[in-house]
Amino acid sequence: MLNILCFRIDLDLKAYLVSSRRLPWYDMDLMTDFRKAVDILRSNLILFLPALIIFYLVPVVLMVVAVYVFVPIVIVAFQNQSPISALLQGSLVGITVVVVLAILAYLYVISGAANMNRKAVLTGSTSMSDFWEGCRKYFGKIFVGVLFLGAVYGVIIAVGMISTVAMILPSIPNISSPEAVPAPLAGTYEPEKLTKLMNWLIEIFRMLSVPVGVWLALFTLSGILFLFTLFWVQALVVEDIGILGAIGSSIRFVRHNFKTTLGIVSLWIIAQGFTSAIFPGGGTGGGGPGYGYGFAFPAPLQAIFHLLIATFFTLLLYTVYMDRVGKI
Repeated sequence: MLNILCFRIDLDLKAYLVSSRRLPWYDMDLMTDFRKAVDILRSNLILFLPALIIFYLVPVVLMVVAVYVFVPIVIVAFQNQSPISALLQGSLVGITVVVVLAILAYLYVISGAANMNRKAVLTGSTSMSDFWEGCRKYFGKIFVGVLFLGAVYGVIIAVGMISTVAMILPSIPNISSPEAVPAPLAGTYEPEKLTKLMNWLIEIFRMLSVPVGVWLALFTLSGILFLFTLFWVQALVVEDIGILGAIGSSIRFVRHNFKTTLGIVSLWIIAQGFTSAIFPGGGTGGGGPGYGYGFAFPAPLQAIFHLLIATFFTLLLYTVYMDRVGKI
């Protein structure tokens, strides 16, 4: 089935190459790397294994862990004189444990998958031994790198929250005082009350407008940061360098290959949108006749497409990076 899907992608790509040559964002080098990634994936179906582990095995393991963590918490909490308080405190600890284990598990698999993708692009083949090698070699670096970038995003969020509070607090007395709050409108037309209501609403919108602009700017900054650090794991694995060096290499790579990076992101958005369109309602054709272009695919096909998209675009990032830096 996966071979058929990869072959279908190859045929669609040939038609796409012919039809898209006149588009302003068309990048022949990206399309060449796209075809390389298709050929590599078709010859190395084992590259689907990390995605299978991430999508299916890890969630099941985490659910089992959650049962063994939360059942004792519930039992102990209801033996306490203050069960609700004990349950809330225990749940906070339990959630922390499960979240930390989830992050570690996902990053461990990503570390192994990183080395598999590197070997597949570099040599044309890969195996599970490459997976375990990547787990041992890159897990620590990727973990610290994720913590560093998470801290950066955390600072951005903190700036947004502090700015919002600082801008909203001074305006609260102006909209909450008895003189400012309008009285309920009666059934008859009362111009004074209506004017007071409109002024009150305008004051609320004025209070919220600046924080909305701040969050929009911070969201844009986060998007730019994500775009320019898109290749940091690839740089870390391919160049075998440190975390800050990998982030710097990713920024330089995106700066010199900005159109290619936008092309990859655009293709990923198109793939995700296409999958969501033809698999409405979780892949069961939900929404009635005509919804999702009239298709009613079973859920397993949706799972295959999500698996294919995740695996292929991960491989494409390695293919593009290694091609542009002269590793292949």
